[in-house]
Amino acid sequence: MPAEVVCLQGLNREQKVVLLIGGSLIILGVVFLVLQIAGVGKVAVWAPLLVGVIALILAILTRLPGFTFLGCLLLFGGAGLLCYVHTGDRFAAQVSQAVFLLFFSAGLCIVPVFTRIIDKKILLWPLFPGFAGLIGGVVLLL
Repeated sequence: MPAEVVCLQGLNREQKVVLLIGGSLIILGVVFLVLQIAGVGKVAVWAPLLVGVIALILAILTRLPGFTFLGCLLLFGGAGLLCYVHTGDRFAAQVSQAVFLLFFSAGLCIVPVFTRIIDKKILLWPLFPGFAGLIGGVVLLL
């Protein structure tokens, strides 16, 4: 039997799911990179948002809380990146940066909600940098 098959047989279900999802995210990242190098639109702007949505869906389907944190950060960070890119020409750079910081910080603040839904445990530590970022974003807007 090949060594790869023997190695996979020693893994439990959760480890196999993590390996499959991690490999899928790497392949997706390579596809986005190739599209960006090929010059197909602004793929890099949409990539974090799309990968965040995929990670949250996978977290809900597999009930693995590790993907919740990744999904929230990428989803809200990707939304903030879209706002930053699309509002960068119309507003001052400081306003666009504050908007990105607010979105990213909101992603940290929403992590406890998703971890409560998925894992039945509340992950509280992301609230500290999340609220600090929200305060920083509001200060930048003033």
